[in-house]
Amino acid sequence: MIEISKSLGIKIAIGIVVAFAIVLIIVLTCRKSSTNKYLDKLGTYRTNEETTPPLQKGVPVNVYVSAAMFNLADILYGVGPGGISGGMGPSYGSIAAQGELLCFSDEEEKEIRQLCDLVGVPWYGIAGEIKKMGWYSYTPIRDGLDIDAPMRTLSNPVLTVKDYESEYKGAFSNRPVLACKWDGESIFNPANIELQNSFFGARMPEGLQGNFKDLPDGQRLAMYSTAGVQSLATMVGAQDLFNMYGSCNVCVFNFNGIQADSGGLAEVGQLGARGVPITILKGSPTFDFGSANNPMPIMASTSGVFTSPVVRATPGVINALGTSEGALDHLYNRVQNIINSDNPMASGSFNHYAPLPPLQVFWTDVGSRGFFLKHKNKNIPTDNNGMIDVEADYTDFWREHYVGNPEPASQLQIIKALADSLYLCQRLPKYKDLDKFWK
Repeated sequence: MIEISKSLGIKIAIGIVVAFAIVLIIVLTCRKSSTNKYLDKLGTYRTNEETTPPLQKGVPVNVYVSAAMFNLADILYGVGPGGISGGMGPSYGSIAAQGELLCFSDEEEKEIRQLCDLVGVPWYGIAGEIKKMGWYSYTPIRDGLDIDAPMRTLSNPVLTVKDYESEYKGAFSNRPVLACKWDGESIFNPANIELQNSFFGARMPEGLQGNFKDLPDGQRLAMYSTAGVQSLATMVGAQDLFNMYGSCNVCVFNFNGIQADSGGLAEVGQLGARGVPITILKGSPTFDFGSANNPMPIMASTSGVFTSPVVRATPGVINALGTSEGALDHLYNRVQNIINSDNPMASGSFNHYAPLPPLQVFWTDVGSRGFFLKHKNKNIPTDNNGMIDVEADYTDFWREHYVGNPEPASQLQIIKALADSLYLCQRLPKYKDLDKFWK
């Protein structure tokens, strides 16, 4: 009798353990399934066009050149003396146009080249060196959205309400799915009465009485201009974010300057968290803590302490590790190590495979529209020196309304297309609840 009870007790205990294990497996499976469904849902919001290519053999390497574009030093870093000396015109935007003053004589150019060789400044900047390596790049001073010229256009007194309310055509002919329809979707079309009333009415402190299209020309003109200004400021950053999350698979961060560019610091932090291989260019003797850099940007890019004061190896110049590797040399070697290894610690494609968080999904979508309004392809074609190739790179729409100093009313078409793209994105059904949680 005692043996039977003992046997029964053991069976009951085993039954309880088995039942507990089954329940635990079910709970964990459900939790995992729930997590997978969440990630899978986020993944559907990101199109192939908005997904950065993996870092692997046979796939082009596209460098995100993280750098400011606010002064001559930044411009020299990006496109070098060769990129801004003489005859440049408006191709690199109004900020770089100060380089038109640098029309050197042959003798002066020879001396400057010698100086550049001595201190490790490439004649065509980092863009030119990346071209030599057979890689592509997104270099902001060359490829980004320059807002200075469009801002001057918006303040030009020759523009009229009719210029704003006239239909623009040809935008996104290379990416029709991104186009904003003039009828029903453009905030500048007075025939879209409900849309204009809703959009502009929400931006009027006193509210809107009647229809927006019936307001005086001067008031409508001011509201259109304000919408344009606000969209330009937003599109600059959104286009950079698209290239971070949807186009580039490696990065070089310019940590130079009296104070590091806050946008660049944000970029290196986000890209580091997304597992993008990064190297840091740092040569200026400015630091956060006495003679030491803040470790956070460094830790986003390396398991050690690597920084280099030069883009490429330069005689007599050493990096933080005491070797001659320049920032691009180090990045090249890292990429080769990654793509030739199957070690899990060598994965450089996390940014390709992992879904983006909701806010980044939205900004990547917005930025893709600014990018493809100007550029035909993700991988930006250039001339042999890594400089702009207008015919190969720019869309027909961008060439028509931006290249060659067109009339203000023509330049305005770009601004309207950018503004419509931003505000259309904000109204898309998949983003209808975004402001509830992230505004």
